Amino acid sequence: MSVLQPMAVEQFTSRAVHNHVISHPDDLLAEPVQFANLDMNTLNPEDLEVIENSFSFIMTKDGTMHGFGSWFSVTFGCGSESVVLDTHPSCPLTHWKQDLLPMAEPFAVSKGDQLNGTIRLVRNAAYRRHLRVHLEFALTRLLQQDNEQSGGSPISRSLCFKVWR
Repeated sequence: MSVLQPMAVEQFTSRAVHNHVISHPDDLLAEPVQFANLDMNTLNPEDLEVIENSFSFIMTKDGTMHGFGSWFSVTFGCGSESVVLDTHPSCPLTHWKQDLLPMAEPFAVSKGDQLNGTIRLVRNAAYRRHLRVHLEFALTRLLQQDNEQSGGSPISRSLCFKVWR
């Protein structure tokens, strides 16, 4: 193993991978959850300094969790005059694509396992298009035997990603 490998992994896993394409929705291990809903008609600019919410995923299949995917949808207009731009993996591909928040240490999950956590987006005070995404989460195994096979220790992580546009 190269002495540079740990630095390369840290460099890759500390930044969001922009313009990532989740080629098929079946690649997702759980149903998506919404963590923010922003109404630009009532939003104050200060509301964008820190956006924080909790999340919970129930794994819908067995697999290896390598990170988190993110995307957005936005509605322009209202009623019958509205147009929706949706970057969900099952929608037609746009130039926005999706973002990937990769983890340095992937882990196995089983159908029914629950991942609970918080996400916190913090704007940079000097460079307004720069963010830090903080994720804290813990995995609750559905079956005790899965915990025993993974060494018995619960999986919990605290991650931070640099995001700039």
